[in-house]
Amino acid sequence: MTFDIRGKQFAIDFVSNYCHLKYSELIDLSVKIGDDSEIERAKALPPEEGVMVLKDVIKTRREMSRTITAIRSEILRELLETNSIAYDESWWMHKTSADDINEIVVESIKKDTANVRASKKK
Repeated sequence: MTFDIRGKQFAIDFVSNYCHLKYSELIDLSVKIGDDSEIERAKALPPEEGVMVLKDVIKTRREMSRTITAIRSEILRELLETNSIAYDESWWMHKTSADDINEIVVESIKKDTANVRASKKK
């Protein structure tokens, strides 16, 4: 599968098990960051306690966001390097968007998963 990202082309033919492992971690964190149960709990608490819970939620979500960004970059690097493409961290950090990175990561994982399913059906 070839991706055209900001005028550069990247051919991703192989997705390692490591990418799938890290992608599972990414999905788990994405689910956790979207869990609003602590926010709902904070609403039911006295205001002082609720504020403390919300501050913890904000801190945790910031940490999770940083971890998600790091994992996504790790997957991208693995995808590129296992397909003999040099990873230029500066270019990816300064010349692309999160959507660009998500496109190559998510679509590569989806295509590889579909290929595995298809080969098992044979």
